[in-house]
Amino acid sequence: MFSHDSKTVASASGDKTVRIWDAESGECMCVLKGHSDVVNSVVFSHNSKVAASASDDKTVRIWDTESGNYVQVIQMGSFPSVLGFTANDGSIITNTGVIAITRKSCTDAITPSSSAASRLGLRDFSWVIVGDEDWLWLPAECRGGESAVTGTAVVIGCQSGRMVILRISVAGSLE
Repeated sequence: MFSHDSKTVASASGDKTVRIWDAESGECMCVLKGHSDVVNSVVFSHNSKVAASASDDKTVRIWDTESGNYVQVIQMGSFPSVLGFTANDGSIITNTGVIAITRKSCTDAITPSSSAASRLGLRDFSWVIVGDEDWLWLPAECRGGESAVTGTAVVIGCQSGRMVILRISVAGSLE
């Protein structure tokens, strides 16, 4: 994955590490260690100073790319199959919802908030989920298109070209 400034590249690895490379020279600048299982994905923040990695160890780690230290560990409960930063770099987007980056000490593992908004996601493009619970089944015409999950909404592009926006309240009710 290229950084947004295109100066560095990050690679996820089966050896439980993330490597940060100089895009011009190809030199490995640092090896990020801390995951206990295969690392499947890595993304850069928009300012390229922070990276997030997702692993089969069911964690997302937030890294300072300049020092090579991790600054936060997020326990996910399941493998995070979607990973990205919000536009302001203040949160991580995963398949289970949006999680605020708190920049806690790297020794403090945190768990995503239990509010419905922070646990909102899609499963198999067939279900809107809240936490680990199937919450709303999507009909066939609402599957297979592009979709996005924010803290309180699921946006689904339907095959017909229409868009469905589901807003979920913190109490978990559909608006």
